[in-house]
Amino acid sequence: MSLGRIILGSLLILSLCACGNGHDGISENDLTLTSSTISNEKNEDLKNTVNDVMMALKNLDIDKFNAYTNNKQIMVTPWGSENVEYTLFGELSEEQGVDFDKNLVYQLDNEIVKNLSWEILDIAQDNDTAKLKLRITNLNMEGIFQRVETESEMINEIRKIPLNDTKTVELKLNAKKQNDKWILLVDLDFANAISANFWIVDTEDYLNENLSYDKTEKNDFLSPVLRNSITYEGVSSVSKEQKIEIISATDNTMIQMIDLQEITDFLNQEEKYNWRIVESIPENSKLILSIVRYALERKTSNPQLKEQSRDLLYQAETIYYIEDKTEYSYSDMPDYELPRYYEIPSNVGEYLKSFLQ
Repeated sequence: MSLGRIILGSLLILSLCACGNGHDGISENDLTLTSSTISNEKNEDLKNTVNDVMMALKNLDIDKFNAYTNNKQIMVTPWGSENVEYTLFGELSEEQGVDFDKNLVYQLDNEIVKNLSWEILDIAQDNDTAKLKLRITNLNMEGIFQRVETESEMINEIRKIPLNDTKTVELKLNAKKQNDKWILLVDLDFANAISANFWIVDTEDYLNENLSYDKTEKNDFLSPVLRNSITYEGVSSVSKEQKIEIISATDNTMIQMIDLQEITDFLNQEEKYNWRIVESIPENSKLILSIVRYALERKTSNPQLKEQSRDLLYQAETIYYIEDKTEYSYSDMPDYELPRYYEIPSNVGEYLKSFLQ
């Protein structure tokens, strides 16, 4: 499995970690599951949808699975572009890239789901929302993603598991009705349940180990490559007009950059490949400055500069932190599920502070 796919998979897991079992329009206390609700006649449509969705997943009919779940997510960036992301098996979707062995990936995904079984334990509906309780069983594949590197190795590991070595979990799942059809709201808990924890990974530690090149000897060779990897051509292709504002938290003094070469140099000096994800910023941290980036709007006849991202720089003694305050928009995921806090190298913190001097 390539590093790119591993990182992408981990980022998707991270972006869903805060999902839990609550979704818009339905909360943990809204409905109570009872043993009588499963037999209610009005639940037949939802029961059929659940079984169809699970069978589509087991058969790797991803188009059908996506049609009746929120598996396919559209992220709209602040400057108007759209990125497609998936909770499960996005690599099998047609619009995904083909820079890997798709047949081998299909074999791996098939091994993950071919022994999957499920039972609907309960359903509780309230108009266009519902809560489900499922019992899901699969081979016990816990941690395989962490133990081996390639798809072939993962396939071999799964095939070694005895058929009687299974894992069963009871899962709460939410659903909502859209355009007269039920949509199941799948999340990290669902992904872990159907895969019997195949993807379980300490995401923060994993990403920091693989992305903090200045802290990982095996990746040291990447640091000089990435140090100047942001080019003028790349920056100008994003937007022919851009602006960066650096604003003091003390007196609101502002420094502006509009020259694209200057902006390119600034983005390289930020060394984002060396930022380390952390859970929070220490309480004794002091807010130093804000960094606001602007780019031209897209899909409009008269594009104007629009805020693209906003970072806050903090300092706690000799350590610097960034809080990402960018307002992202997901089709079904709130902002707080994205990584928000980073510890950054001291030289980067000092570089950013130098603009206020």
